[in-house]
Amino acid sequence: MVIIEPSEVMARVGEAMNTLNAIAERHPDAISLAAGRPAQAATRLGSLDAAIGRVGEVDRPWQYGPTAGTLTDRVARVLGNDEGLAVTADDVVMTTGAQEAMLLVLTALFGPGDVLLVPDPTYVGITGAAALARVPIAPVAALDPATIDATLDAIDAAGRRPRGLYLVPDFGNPLGDTLHLETRRALVGLARARGLWLIEDSPYRPFDYDAPPPPTLAALAAEVGAPGVVIHLGTFAKALSPGLRLGFIAWPGAPAGARDALLRAKSFATVNTSPINEAIAAGLLDAHGDSLRAAARRGRALYHARRDALVEALDRHLGGVPGVEWRRPAGGFFARVSLPFEVDDDAVERCAKAFGVLFCPMAMFSPTGGRRREARLSFSAAEPAAIGEGVERFAAFVRAERPRPVAPALAPAPLIHPAE
Repeated sequence: MVIIEPSEVMARVGEAMNTLNAIAERHPDAISLAAGRPAQAATRLGSLDAAIGRVGEVDRPWQYGPTAGTLTDRVARVLGNDEGLAVTADDVVMTTGAQEAMLLVLTALFGPGDVLLVPDPTYVGITGAAALARVPIAPVAALDPATIDATLDAIDAAGRRPRGLYLVPDFGNPLGDTLHLETRRALVGLARARGLWLIEDSPYRPFDYDAPPPPTLAALAAEVGAPGVVIHLGTFAKALSPGLRLGFIAWPGAPAGARDALLRAKSFATVNTSPINEAIAAGLLDAHGDSLRAAARRGRALYHARRDALVEALDRHLGGVPGVEWRRPAGGFFARVSLPFEVDDDAVERCAKAFGVLFCPMAMFSPTGGRRREARLSFSAAEPAAIGEGVERFAAFVRAERPRPVAPALAPAPLIHPAE
C-alpha cells in the first residue's frame, strides 16, 4: 500500500494534462481519440429559448440564490425517476459541475490524517481535487473487497484514517469498466462494516449501449438500510450540456451536520450555483419528464453508433495483432487497449506527428505511474468516419512500434566424421 501526498499528486496530474494539451496544440490536424468531451450533436435537446423562458419562473434569478441551489427538489425527482432512489430536497446540494462536488466533499468532510482511496488508474479530476484539498490518496489496483479491506488495514497501521473510496461504477473513465452487481453489494457491506464512505460518481450512467447497468451503490445501500454509506455525485454535463456547469451531491442518510459542513464549504467556494443556469436546466428537464436518462436518449444513440464504429475499426485493423487486446465497453465514452510495448508522452508525440492521431496513455491516469502498456481511446467527440480513420492510423502506429520478434540464431552444424 502506498499513500501519496498532495504535492506529489498535483505535480503528476498537472504535468500529464499540460503535456497532452501541448501535443494537441502542436498537431491541430490530428484526429483526436483522446478527448472525452460530449459531442455537440448530443446536446441539442430542443429550443434553448424555451428553456431560458423558465428563468422568469424562478424567484429572483438575477440575484444570489440559496447556497444549496434552486434545483434540489428537481434533482430528487430525477433520482427517483431514473434510479428509484428515495431522496428529498434536503438531501441534495447543487454544485458548479461535478468537479466542485468532489472538492466540497474533500474539503468539508476530510480532516488531518484522513486518506482517500482511489482506483489505479482513476479519473484525474478526483486526484487533482484531493491535491487541492490537501488530502493524501491511497491507490488500489483492484476494486474487489479483499484488496480494499487489505488497503484499509494498511492505512490504519500507518496511523492514518481511511475516510472514503472514490469510484465510478458505471462505464468509468478511464477504463470503461462496469462493476458487477455482486461486487457492488460486497463493497457496500464492507464500507458499512468499516465506517468508510463510498463516493459514487455517475457521469456516464445514462449511456448504456447493450443493457442497463446494475443498480447504483446508493440504491443498494438503501436496500440494506445504510443509505448514509454512499455519497452520490451527479452531473448534467453529459446528458444536458457541459456549458451549464451543473452538478450535485445527493446524500440521503448523511450523518448529522454533514450537509451543513458541505453548505459552509460551498458558501466560501462559489457562494451559490447559478440560478440562471439552474432555471435553464429546469426547462430542459421539463421537456424530458424530469429524467436525465430520457434527456440522454439522443446522445445514447449517437454514442452507441460511435462505440460500434470504434470496436469495428479495432477488429478490422488490429484484430490478430500479437499483444494487442481491447474490451468492448458496454457504455460510456471510453475503451482501453492493451499494447505489447510501453506508451508515454513521447509515444503520443510520435503518433501525432507521424500518423496524425491522438490518444491518451493510461499511465497519465495512474497515481503510481503504472499501466504503461495500455491506451485509452475515446469515441465520444469524433464522427464515426473519423473514428475509423483514427483507429486505422493508430493501428499503423502500433505496428510501427511493436517489438519485432528476434529470430533464433542458427545452431552450429554438427561435426560429421568422414566415416559417418
